[in-house]
Amino acid sequence: MPDPTSLTHLAEVTTGATRSREVPGRLSVFLEDAGHLETLTRRGIGGRKCAFFLPEPVASANQHFTVVGYQGGLGTPGDQLWLDDSFVMEVQSYAVSGFLAVHGPTLLRITGPEDLLALGADAVATRDHGRLPRVATSPLVYLADSPALGWPGDHHLSRRIHVRADATVAVSPTGSPVATLDTLTPGTLSHLAETGAGAETALRAVVADADIERLHHEVPWLPRYLAVVAAVRAARACGAEIDAVSGFGLRLDPQLALEDGTAPAERPVIVRTAEGALVVDPVQGRIVSLDLASATALERQLDGPGDPAGARLTTALASRGFSIGMELAA
Repeated sequence: MPDPTSLTHLAEVTTGATRSREVPGRLSVFLEDAGHLETLTRRGIGGRKCAFFLPEPVASANQHFTVVGYQGGLGTPGDQLWLDDSFVMEVQSYAVSGFLAVHGPTLLRITGPEDLLALGADAVATRDHGRLPRVATSPLVYLADSPALGWPGDHHLSRRIHVRADATVAVSPTGSPVATLDTLTPGTLSHLAETGAGAETALRAVVADADIERLHHEVPWLPRYLAVVAAVRAARACGAEIDAVSGFGLRLDPQLALEDGTAPAERPVIVRTAEGALVVDPVQGRIVSLDLASATALERQLDGPGDPAGARLTTALASRGFSIGMELAA
């Protein structure tokens, strides 16, 4: 099994998101041609917190960064990425996810307008009827390039690049070029990370910006939906049986309206289970158990007129690192 560092970088190079709020110097690089590693290091790309995925099991003589050998690929539906004999990630398009049986790590990609339509349909069915997509919420499944779709939180701090065989540099296999090996500099990477420009380019080779903008107009709660999916994955990874999610198909307090996209997407997600409720930080993956009465008070504080018990809970959650918002935690 790959080591945790390699798996963390794999998650970042595929999804474009990170759970770490501060990752100075981190960079995840996927190379289609191992010969490009020397060019990158010669141009000052690399460091102690960097990882390079190479299409060969090459041992690095440089101890200042991590080298991960792989076989296969991760850019096209049907691809398989092997990190060793025990780990393989399958790549599929989002539109077919409803027909899949998940047997291992799976990466869902947006590869065209039909995938955006399927994503929007899942978001609507979840918000209106509480129907969580079976595959997309599996702990074994990851959504590629999620910041380009509105993934919440400090996603711009995650730094990654994908270097194609022709030396074109993008942030993902489905992204538009941001540089070439001849023009790439550490300053380019800093610009992509600090401005969020990298996230914006991650899908431009397969869908138009206008299509994504249209999806957000039609489904304004899409970023919150992505947060809910991440939270449900985290809860299911811990063995929780999910009954429902607050704001998506139901409210613990029936007087509250369903999600409409106006609330911060990165706020805690309240998940109802057979035993009570869980509160999940969708960005960090932290989970706290609550009884239903406490969860209802928290729900009112987050989405309603406010609740004294809920206010105390938000303060407690904020002290544990949950993303809540200063006006709520005060």
